[in-house]
Amino acid sequence: MTKSPIKFSAQNSEGLRSRWAALEALEGVLENRRTINLALDNATGWKRLKAEDRAFTKLLILETVRHLPEIDHIYSNFLDRPLPRRSHRLKHLLRLGTAQLVFLRTPPHAAVNTTVALAGQLLNQKFKGLTNALLRKIARTDARLSPDKSARINTPDWLWRSWRKTYGEEKTLKIAQQHLELAPTDLTVAKTSPELASHLNADTLESGSLRCRDFGNPAEWWGYEDGRWWVQDAAAALPIKLIGDVRGLNVIDLCAAPGGKTAQLAMGGANVVSLDSSKLRSETLKANMKRLGLKSNTIISDLRNWEPSITADLVVLDAPCTATGTCRRHPEILRLRGSEDVQKMVRIQKNLLDAGAAMVPNGGTLLYITCSLQPEEGPDQVTDFLNRWINFARSPFKPLTWKGLEGVIDTNGALRTLPFHWSSRGGMDGFFAAALKRIS
Repeated sequence: MTKSPIKFSAQNSEGLRSRWAALEALEGVLENRRTINLALDNATGWKRLKAEDRAFTKLLILETVRHLPEIDHIYSNFLDRPLPRRSHRLKHLLRLGTAQLVFLRTPPHAAVNTTVALAGQLLNQKFKGLTNALLRKIARTDARLSPDKSARINTPDWLWRSWRKTYGEEKTLKIAQQHLELAPTDLTVAKTSPELASHLNADTLESGSLRCRDFGNPAEWWGYEDGRWWVQDAAAALPIKLIGDVRGLNVIDLCAAPGGKTAQLAMGGANVVSLDSSKLRSETLKANMKRLGLKSNTIISDLRNWEPSITADLVVLDAPCTATGTCRRHPEILRLRGSEDVQKMVRIQKNLLDAGAAMVPNGGTLLYITCSLQPEEGPDQVTDFLNRWINFARSPFKPLTWKGLEGVIDTNGALRTLPFHWSSRGGMDGFFAAALKRIS
């Protein structure tokens, strides 16, 4: 493990350690293009923080990345001159300090003192004074933008244009506003019990998912070790629910890890073959299934080079995508993705769809799923597929009648959830799913 350049005293140990981990994570995301979770795992001393300090650190990095353009706008208004070039670490410290003051409502003395202490140890002394003066000015003002302006400035232009063209101005604004809210954690229940919701401080949604408002590590929550539930956004659970009864069906779950849909299928009584190209992710899938007491046949292979030994009634392809529907819980997507990534993913999805379709016998169904809001990766991809594979046809889902989700099945019978659906309860991820039946 890399030796920390920070000296921790008894007086500032906990506060500095958590903010030092956040600084390293922010650098990992913005400079090394890592996910937030991976950046935290690579931060010095992250795993040695107490549970409550880890929760604060993760919240800080999430909110800093979520509001990054707005944060840069806020602190820049208090600068007499632009920051020196190559002053990345100073910029990151100002971002973390501003995020604490404006979005986390951290007491000013705690936010300012710890940020200044880090600046004093990591940077030139003149930057220590600048950091102190600037953050104290921010602490004395109401610097936050209006909700509409905040939603617009924190959404990249390419995404805003895409969503406005696809969903219209009003829905685009609602999507962007929902991305600024901290996402609750949804659970799919494997073993029901009367006390489960109360133990987890959770609400039961109409879809059957449990929604938890606590922020922390789910692996430390009640019922995790007993395999009573697994983490799965309410929207992510819908495609398998919409397929209906899977008892006794032979199902091939492609790109299956970490196993949420595999678990749903196995719990529903299907005979599941779970395929994934990643050995590490497949081990996670196996561990999750063992914890839940469920079974599947896990195979590590690139699906494009694999031939099934069973005749599948259902082939599920939860395809790799830009994941722009999950920005509320993974705000780094807003900072790391570009329009070029959409076309890259479209090409990959096309190849995977063709490979998956070849596994579907006459009368069988191909279920295509993505967690992207981009039309190219959803309805456009399906239209293109049906133009190539004329022996497939749409198999429309039945409309949902749950309040707030009445319109999530589109005119073609496909599922399209948007982040602001169930917004009063915390929203949901943006998902697209279409069932395609082989007819001849």
